[in-house]
Amino acid sequence: MLCFSAGEIPELYSDDEVENIISNVRNEVKSRGLVDNTENCWKFFIDRVRRQLKVTLCFSPVGNTLRVRSRKFPAIVNCTAIDWFHEWPQQALESVSLRFLQSSEGIEPTVKPSISKFMAFVHTSVNQTSQSYLSNEQRYNYTTPKSFLEFIRLYQSLLCGKRRQLESRTQRLESGLRKLHGTAAQVSGPTGLRRGPRGHGHGTAGSRPGDGGVTATPSAARSSRGPGAMDQGWAELGSQRAHPQLQCGGSLSPTQGPRDIRLPSLLLFIVSSLFSPFLLFSPTLSPFIFGALRDPESVADNEDSVFSFSRQSLLNQEKPGCTNSKPAASLLQVDDLKAKLATQQVELKQKNEDADKLIQVVGVETDKVSREKAVANEEERKVALIMLEVKQKQKDCEEDLAKAEPALTAAQAALNTLNKTNLTELKSFGSPPPAVSNVTAAVMALVAPGGKVPKDRSWKAAKVTMAKVDSFLDSLVHFDKENIHENSLKAIRPYLQDPEFNPEFVATKSSAAAGLCSWVINIVRFYEVFCDVEPKRQALSKATSDLAAAQERLAAVRAKIAHLNENLAKLTSKFEKATADKLKCQQEAEVTAGTISLANRLVSVGGLASENVRWAEAVQDFKQQERKLCGDVLLSTAFISYLGFFTKKYRQSLMDGTWRPYLSQLQVPIPVTPMLDPLKMLTDDADVAAWQNEGLPADRMSTENATILLHCERWPLLVDPQLQGIKWIKNKYGAALRVTQIGQKSYLQTVERALEDGDVVLIENLEESIDPVLGPLLGREVIKKGRFIKIGDKECEYNPEFRLILHTKLASPHYQPEVQAQATLINFTVTRAGLEDQLLAAVVSMERPDLEQLKSDLTKQQNGFKITLKTLEDNLLSRLSSASGNFLGETALVESLEVTKQTAAEIEKKVSPGSQGWEAEALLLCPASCPQAFSVVFRKAVEKAAANESLRERVANLTDSITFSVYQHTARGLFECDKLTYLAQLTFQILLMNQEVGAAELDFLLRSPVQTGIPSPVEFLSRQAWGGIKALSSMEEFCNLDRDIEGSAKTWKKFVESECPEKEKLPQEWKSKTALQRLCVLRALRPDRMTYALR
Repeated sequence: MLCFSAGEIPELYSDDEVENIISNVRNEVKSRGLVDNTENCWKFFIDRVRRQLKVTLCFSPVGNTLRVRSRKFPAIVNCTAIDWFHEWPQQALESVSLRFLQSSEGIEPTVKPSISKFMAFVHTSVNQTSQSYLSNEQRYNYTTPKSFLEFIRLYQSLLCGKRRQLESRTQRLESGLRKLHGTAAQVSGPTGLRRGPRGHGHGTAGSRPGDGGVTATPSAARSSRGPGAMDQGWAELGSQRAHPQLQCGGSLSPTQGPRDIRLPSLLLFIVSSLFSPFLLFSPTLSPFIFGALRDPESVADNEDSVFSFSRQSLLNQEKPGCTNSKPAASLLQVDDLKAKLATQQVELKQKNEDADKLIQVVGVETDKVSREKAVANEEERKVALIMLEVKQKQKDCEEDLAKAEPALTAAQAALNTLNKTNLTELKSFGSPPPAVSNVTAAVMALVAPGGKVPKDRSWKAAKVTMAKVDSFLDSLVHFDKENIHENSLKAIRPYLQDPEFNPEFVATKSSAAAGLCSWVINIVRFYEVFCDVEPKRQALSKATSDLAAAQERLAAVRAKIAHLNENLAKLTSKFEKATADKLKCQQEAEVTAGTISLANRLVSVGGLASENVRWAEAVQDFKQQERKLCGDVLLSTAFISYLGFFTKKYRQSLMDGTWRPYLSQLQVPIPVTPMLDPLKMLTDDADVAAWQNEGLPADRMSTENATILLHCERWPLLVDPQLQGIKWIKNKYGAALRVTQIGQKSYLQTVERALEDGDVVLIENLEESIDPVLGPLLGREVIKKGRFIKIGDKECEYNPEFRLILHTKLASPHYQPEVQAQATLINFTVTRAGLEDQLLAAVVSMERPDLEQLKSDLTKQQNGFKITLKTLEDNLLSRLSSASGNFLGETALVESLEVTKQTAAEIEKKVSPGSQGWEAEALLLCPASCPQAFSVVFRKAVEKAAANESLRERVANLTDSITFSVYQHTARGLFECDKLTYLAQLTFQILLMNQEVGAAELDFLLRSPVQTGIPSPVEFLSRQAWGGIKALSSMEEFCNLDRDIEGSAKTWKKFVESECPEKEKLPQEWKSKTALQRLCVLRALRPDRMTYALR
């Protein structure tokens, strides 16, 4: 504040900066004729600053801030020029609002002055109501010029958005309706059309009176059957466009009026979308078409009935100006459909026959393959057995040969010991030992060719045999060991039985003889084993040959099967192709039948007719809303901008008691819907149902608060002491919501990131003062062309999708006007109705959990149905507006229509009656008085209440237990002198809710009004007491009380002057009054005894 008083701020500049300033102004000081010392230069600089410095301070007059600062810093008052801004007058409000409305489009110029007057009136009326709100409810609600400007801006924004929304809805509905009426015009035509002989389109004598069409006999129609004959006949019919009788309405009889031939728009829309636009729904053609689907041959026989339908089965809505070419084209489409159906059925029948024949051929071939496969399987079984036998015999042979292998190996080893040297040595023996000579004799017997064993096996003969050593060794090596003659075996056995015929013994005589001995012994052993194996080898050979033969037979069978399979595959391919062709033909027929089925479903349900009527009404309703849009949006905008912080009583008072009457008094009336509900304007049942599923209480105040929160442009600030609003917000936004608190660590970083990302931020548990660093964010003070908002020292990028929600738990906060101008205060305090619903749910959940669960389920089901209905409606309208010309080809669209109707029926049949059942019983459990707190005490009281099978007795017990428990819990914290006051208030409220006392009597007892200026006619009553008696006598129950007191003064004097009048009976007929009425009399006569009377 020194800046105001002294013009400078001490220690603002450093010494270097001071020297720089002095040096810069030194020349100017000299030019002024002053001494250029430091003091003069600095004074010169300060004077210049004082002359040029302009400071503007803004203070709110609300609260103690301005008063306290003025006392601490007198310069605020002494050194400033105070400009006190008062409330804008009515004229300023009207002028400002009218200036902004001039740029608004879609508002009649003559209505704009009225709108500006209403805006000004709303602002001033809210100011007046806020004063009453403060005096009665102790709640501070402020409106500022900024609030008024935000009101105007919200009105313009909401008006523009609602107009676009209405235009979009209207365009979608009108698009569908235009298709309906456009296609209806295509099927408008004459009645009673008949084909003439040979397809000519002239009327004949055979025409029925009034038919006025062209006729054709069935025989003539059938005689023209041939390639192109039918098309030619109908082309000729179409060429008769100038015939007078083919003009629209030209064949009507004089007695046939337009209303008699007009079909509903449902039929027009459906038949115009079919392949044959209007004949499918004819009562004559329907049996023909469905008969053709079942029996194509019946088409020709039914041609008479096809073209003999009456006028009522062909006529559509009368359209002026329709041409005569349309009926011919329509009939041509009917004939094309008939021919197509017949051709499809004939083709399908032929394809069925072809497929059946192929099935028989495939069956025969399959049997052949099966038989051959059986033969192959048998052959495979035999081959397997033979193969098993061969393997076993081969195994036995190999085992036996393995036994002979050691002997053969030993014989070979013995031969390996022989060589030319040792044989020459052996041969050099002149007279060898007997063991050696026996060995050579045995060798000679064994190798004797052809079994001719030499008789002379002496040593001399042996030497001759071994004369040629190489030949002798070669004969031993190549000896046929598998074919030894029997004579050789007989000749050699005596040698083998000789004990000295042992290689080891012979080796002592001669090594060469020992080798020959070992060879003989092992060769004989091998031959003996070989003789045992030979039969098995022969059997193995035979089995192997049998196996080869069997395998050849199996290969032949398999080749035959492969050939049969190839033929079967070809036949199967033909069968599959025939089946595919048959299915394709069948599907084409089913498409036509499906189209007819959809038409019949629509006709039977009547869905499209009702929807058509409803949509037409909706279009008219939307247009009516558009005409009254400026007034409806004006009232809804006032509701959003000003009523959020008020309670239900004040909201209704402003809306119904103040604003609506003013609208009706304007000279130039604003078009507005009578008794408009802002909720219907701003939201719908589906949105409300979704909110309730997310946890929003179902009472109207909560719904209004949610509507204001989602539609206000200023940041919403929730006054939510019971935390019901914040619970709903967290459920609604889920994980996408960023929750923080002022003072929490890094809460500014959370806000900054959300501001850049376009997220939703909830700042909870606010106090009455808000961090000044959030000021630019609350005021949306964007910089750099609206791209950034400064938070502290940081410039954060502003995402238009960002949304800030403020929350406080304070029950009655006092926010400054500047805060209330930047935010929309919404009073989420629990209402009495909402609290009763919660306590009712608590009682029902404890007493009848099944009823509470049923209520919850039905509520969710009803909300889900509302959401589903809205979704189906939107989808249906969208698809209708983009549907192709053939409406019935849109199967999904028709099914969506049916689902919509069925869902609506379920809501009407199930939800509404079901909710009444449990609600009627559950309401009996609601206590007579529901305190607004002490939920724990409430539950304990329910548990303590005496049980009773009778529902009414149980309710009475619950009421008594809850009342007493709540009184006990509350009285513990009261002084003794206050307990009677609390008990009286509790009693009066219970009696008032039970309608056991009158509101007027209770009001007199509490406020004790008096009529002033009336002297007392009796000396025992003061002027004040007599004024109370006169006020009491104005009530019907106390009529003539004043006269009775004057007439029976002595009796009343005795009553008034008694020591304890509360124990005395009232005089005369007044003794029959109720207890409360006696208290009213005592309140007027002896107010000093009221404490004792209440006890």
